[in-house]
Amino acid sequence: MGTCWNCRNAIILKDEETKCDRCGKIVRYWCWNCKIPFDIQDKESLKKRKECKWCSPRFFICPNCSACSPTCSKYEHKKNIVKILNESIPPDKYNKSDKSIQKIMDYFEERKNSFDKTTRAFGVPKTYAKEKIKGILARMEGFKVKSSADMIAFEKRHEETLDKDIGFKFIIKQIREDESYGQEYRDVFNLCVCLGELKHKKEKFKNEAGIDVEFNTWIRVQELPCPNFDKEKLIVGYCSKCKGSFPKTEKYCDKCIYKKDSKNHKKGDKKMLVEKLSNNPTCKNLGGFKKRRNGKSEFKGED
Repeated sequence: MGTCWNCRNAIILKDEETKCDRCGKIVRYWCWNCKIPFDIQDKESLKKRKECKWCSPRFFICPNCSACSPTCSKYEHKKNIVKILNESIPPDKYNKSDKSIQKIMDYFEERKNSFDKTTRAFGVPKTYAKEKIKGILARMEGFKVKSSADMIAFEKRHEETLDKDIGFKFIIKQIREDESYGQEYRDVFNLCVCLGELKHKKEKFKNEAGIDVEFNTWIRVQELPCPNFDKEKLIVGYCSKCKGSFPKTEKYCDKCIYKKDSKNHKKGDKKMLVEKLSNNPTCKNLGGFKKRRNGKSEFKGED
C-alpha cells in the first residue's frame, strides 16, 4: 500500500505489479533515511524490488541504504536479541554474534506470516476498503462472474436493501437464509455504507438466556456517499509483456507485438490486452485505519 508519486493516488500492488494503473508510471519512493529516490522496479532485472516482511504496512527495502520503514518492528526485535545474547556472549565475540543475530532475523522474516487486525472506518472493515468493494463493483459490471445469475443475485440483495424504509435495522443473523453465512449481505451492506445508503452500528441485544450479546447492525439511511469513496477506473486493460495498464476501452497494447503466428493472431499483430482489476483501492483514506489495541477498534477521524 502506498501513494503514486506522479498522480498522488493510493495504490495496492499485487504480485509483480510495478506501475500505477491510473497514470501508468513505475512507482517511485523517496527513502526517508538517505533521501535518495528509487523505482520499485529494478532497472536490470525489471523485477519488483524486495519488500520487508517485518514492516506493517510493508515498505520496500531501499537499494541505496537498505532501510525500510523507520518504525519497522525488526529494529526493536534485533535490539532485544542483542540484549539477551550479551548476557552470555563475551564482548570479544560480539562481531560473530552480530552475524548470528542477522541470521536469526532473516530466519523469522522468511517465516513471518503476519495478519494485522484493523478496525472499521465508518463501519467498513479495511479488507473491504482495500480490495473487496472493488471486486464487488467489478462483479456488478460483469467482470469474471461465473454466470449472469451471480450478478443478478447480488443486484437483488442490493435492491432488497434499498426497498426498506429509512431507519430500518438489519442484523445478518436474522435475515440470512438457513445454512448460509450471509456473505452476500455483508458484501452488499459494506458497499451500501460507502454509498451512503446504510450506517453501521454495534448494538447489544439480549439472547434467549437473557445475556447481553453484541451484534453488528446496519441502519437504512439516505446520505451522500463517503467522500473517500472512489470507483473510477476499477477495471483496466493489461499487457502481460510490458506490464503496462490501459483504459478499459483499449483492446491492444500500443507498444508490443506478437513475434509468432498462432490460431488467434499473426506475427506483427499488436498484442491483445486482458482485463484485470486496477491496483488503485476504492478508499482514498486507507491511512485512517489503525490496528486494534486490546481487542478495541480505533479509527483516526470521524466514526
